[in-house]
Amino acid sequence: MRLKKIIGISILATVLLGAGGLIYMATRKKAPDTTSIATVERRTVKNDVELSGELEAETSATFGFESTGVIKNSPVKVGDAVSTGQILATLDSQTVALEAAKATADRANSADTAAVTLDSARSALKSTQTQNSTTLEAARQKVRDAKKEYDQSKEVWEQTVRESGDDSSITGARYSAVLTAQSLYHTAQQALTTTEKTALTAQDAAQAKVDSAEAAYSAASQASLTTKGVSSLGALEQIAKIRLSKTVIRAP
Repeated sequence: MRLKKIIGISILATVLLGAGGLIYMATRKKAPDTTSIATVERRTVKNDVELSGELEAETSATFGFESTGVIKNSPVKVGDAVSTGQILATLDSQTVALEAAKATADRANSADTAAVTLDSARSALKSTQTQNSTTLEAARQKVRDAKKEYDQSKEVWEQTVRESGDDSSITGARYSAVLTAQSLYHTAQQALTTTEKTALTAQDAAQAKVDSAEAAYSAASQASLTTKGVSSLGALEQIAKIRLSKTVIRAP
């Protein structure tokens, strides 16, 4: 009796499961078809990536002043965009600027002094030339006058010889006058020679002063920016100006 009951229950369960399956299969709805169709075409694929960190330049440069001092101004900071030649930092240039101004003033003063000396030397040379010309002309005129007196005395003496003969007292007096005139003529010639030598010496001395003054003026007023030919004061001025220019750092 117990066995029959178990078999009966099993059969009933099997029937119920089969019926339930048939009912589920009958009542289940068919799932909709979700397949989509797209046309192949070329497109730009974007891939945005978000990152965090610090940016570093591919190239960088470290700047520094060639001289020491106190930074007076720094108009830019790290990360600022700058243009070529823009000032990045400056030192307090008051002392260096004063040194450059003094060097320029010393050079100008030296040039002015040299110019005055040169003008004075040139004036002295011109005065010497004028004086020499006057003195030489006076000496030459004395020679001409003495020569004229000498020639005239010879003519008178020769005329007396023709008229009175060699032995007359008048002829002797005329000959004495010739000798006197001849001596004066020779003295005038010697004086002219001495005057010419003196004038030449004075001319050379005055010209030497002009040459020396011109050399000093050229050295003091040398405007060349190259090392060759620059005077001592000019070099000091250039050094001071270079130091002044190096109190500023500019963007390369």
